[in-house]
Amino acid sequence: MVDKPAGLLSQGDETGDRSLLDVVADYLRVKYDKPGRAFVGLVHRLDRPVTGLLVLARTSKAASRLSEQVRQRRMMKRYRAWTTEAPPLGRIVGVVDGKDAALVVVAVRAMASSPFWEVELELETGRKHQIRLQLSELGCPIVGDVRHGGPAWHDGRAIALQAGWLSFDHPTRGERLEFAIDVPSAWQPRSGASGQPGSHHRNAN
Repeated sequence: MVDKPAGLLSQGDETGDRSLLDVVADYLRVKYDKPGRAFVGLVHRLDRPVTGLLVLARTSKAASRLSEQVRQRRMMKRYRAWTTEAPPLGRIVGVVDGKDAALVVVAVRAMASSPFWEVELELETGRKHQIRLQLSELGCPIVGDVRHGGPAWHDGRAIALQAGWLSFDHPTRGERLEFAIDVPSAWQPRSGASGQPGSHHRNAN
């Protein structure tokens, strides 16, 4: 389990920039004195400007079992985002890259010291840029996500989207594992709100 920082690729791409897989493989090679490159299996991904929890596997068998949990939707993920407007609670369906896409907005809270909203959501499908695209289409773009209509903020490498909660079965022991992290310290509320909108909350299983 790792907490990926914003600005770091999950895996290598055409840019040739160093990725999370490179960082972790080097760490394991040094820690366990392994010759050559250590195996690291990427089970799921986060966009480069997104921060948060990622599961990595140290063996191919573990990677296969964890990937099967993703396919069967037994790996539960919840995200935190700051948006310019409040999206509606509940299930939101749409189309991303020509494929059906669905997510569930679990909670929406007004932020006391800024004009933005803190949103918690869960994915039912895993399309590329899905959260970013669906929130933008609702008129609620993510702060910092200039590519999809959001306002710029202090860190040009990041957007206000975090994979903050993750739950899955250990690939060999079978026990259920749950992880949660706080809002990144780099996220600083912006002041200047001219009034506070309402607040809503809903639990979703």
